[in-house]
Amino acid sequence: MLLTVAAEEIAQLQAHTNRRPLEGISPHTAYTMSYPYYTEFFVRFPKFKEREESERTVDPRIELEKKCQAKCVRPVNEYQSCVSRVQAKPEMKGNCLGQHEEMYMCIDHCVAKDLFNYLV
Repeated sequence: MLLTVAAEEIAQLQAHTNRRPLEGISPHTAYTMSYPYYTEFFVRFPKFKEREESERTVDPRIELEKKCQAKCVRPVNEYQSCVSRVQAKPEMKGNCLGQHEEMYMCIDHCVAKDLFNYLV
């Protein structure tokens, strides 16, 4: 029953489309969907021991950012002065987005040099 319904649907598809099925392939397989993946059964993955809280790794970026803020003095000072100006005048519409981006661009440039040395 299902095969006849599928064959009828395929015949309708063929009637409405200009595409012809490939030669030597049945119409059913020519219009069915193929999946780009395959299944594997009984695959075993290694089990890793859970680390204790004291053994957990710490993100080195946080420590490197603190060190790099000392190297990027000018952008950090510009950002802090902008923040103090904006906070001093609450009625003024303004933000320090440009100074914030410059500060973090300098910090990210400094951090990027040393960050990948921490990869194991």
